[in-house]
Amino acid sequence: MPVWIYHIMANERVRDQREQPAIGFVAATRRSLEVQQNAGSPDVRIGMAELLDLERTYLGTLAMRENATVLEAGKYAVYGLARAMAHAHSPQEAIENVGTLSLIGWFDHEDSLRAYVSNQAHVEELYISVQAKLAESTEAALKSRLIDRENGAFTVARNSQIDQRRLRTLEDFQQHGFSMQLTPEGVETIRLLHQQNSGIPLLELVNRQKVFRNSSISSSIATWIITHHDIMDHGLYPTLARQEGIVKRYDGLMQRLGNPLDTDILSHKGEVVATLMYGWRESHFAHAQYPLEYTMVDMIAILQNSTNPTQNQRNALEILQSIDPASPEGIQISTLWNQELYTFDYHMRRKAGPIYELDPENNYQPVGLFDFRDPEFVAFVAESAHMMHRYEALFEHVSFNISLLAEQYLVDIAEGRISPETPLTLTFDQVTGPRPQNITLNQETQDWFYANLWHSVDYTTRKKQTVQAQAA
Repeated sequence: MPVWIYHIMANERVRDQREQPAIGFVAATRRSLEVQQNAGSPDVRIGMAELLDLERTYLGTLAMRENATVLEAGKYAVYGLARAMAHAHSPQEAIENVGTLSLIGWFDHEDSLRAYVSNQAHVEELYISVQAKLAESTEAALKSRLIDRENGAFTVARNSQIDQRRLRTLEDFQQHGFSMQLTPEGVETIRLLHQQNSGIPLLELVNRQKVFRNSSISSSIATWIITHHDIMDHGLYPTLARQEGIVKRYDGLMQRLGNPLDTDILSHKGEVVATLMYGWRESHFAHAQYPLEYTMVDMIAILQNSTNPTQNQRNALEILQSIDPASPEGIQISTLWNQELYTFDYHMRRKAGPIYELDPENNYQPVGLFDFRDPEFVAFVAESAHMMHRYEALFEHVSFNISLLAEQYLVDIAEGRISPETPLTLTFDQVTGPRPQNITLNQETQDWFYANLWHSVDYTTRKKQTVQAQAA
């Protein structure tokens, strides 16, 4: 059995007790950590071996997007399959890797994909496509690209985590809301789509297109800047967490992350907090409602095994032990926990680099890589998830309001009622208040949004739109 697979046999979990596994592969972060002592603070970086591993897996997912059956599957299933292909050195090894994934239940919620990869000829085809994608870049060229990324995006993210200036604070957005407007290209896109009158809301049609921007964010895809992520994940959830006292109780943890809520909530470090709400929203889709390595039960084990439990950890343990893991709330907790690990062990780690453990007593200098399985962070996740479950009705209401306001804005621009230079500003009072007035959208569009409250995190739809946009 490949060493990078975390073994799950029926209800028994077989673990390497020497090190905690990262999602999808066994503790690569700890094996490849490089620490170099300089005159100042230690220079903590992830190693080239891990960077290559992350990039090869990503290239594997790109290759499999060309397969219609794989394209229908959820991202966790595709992620595991991409690693199985990227780590194989022959078609036979690929078949064995995929067979192991099937055996441990990786595709249990993906009937079409499970049936597809049960055919060895299909696995060989996937293997060949992945190897072809990997062969497009020599290892030297790949390393050069990763070094450039480390010196570029990684350095920017690292410096922003350390930076304690008040740049884009939670308080600012609580007072002024989130503003955005269409790019010139976005205006033309919206007008063209509106003329086509497909019956699908404009907001859904541009979900994966870079049609929006604002004063602090360059051109960005709609799903991030307008459809819920900024105002709900970065704004509303931490606002509630602060009102509930969670942020204050976990101030020490926030400091170790670089104090994101009081410095820059839209930065790389801000995503650590926002991704929890993103994962909660994603938990409403079947393709995300199954655990990989870590579940709520594993969170309980981490808290129980804490060598020096804090009051926060004791409180969180009591909360988790009161919840049935198979209940809707239990499934939500497991789902958002997996989303957090997937994001920071793989996705964001590949794009922007790791999140560092900072020393607030030494000008927030990095002292290591942040451990997302630290009992205090697990406790923070548990309390946040429990709070979000209690506010489900509010989040549904807010999601619907945001969709109506954003769609009305796009239709008004398409039909010339407002100038394309007019920004859309969404405030907390506006989205949490009564249903917006002066909405002229037809009833079919309003009904669509009500039936698809979490459309902006529908991974399979977004992935198809990305592929279509790339092919256009």
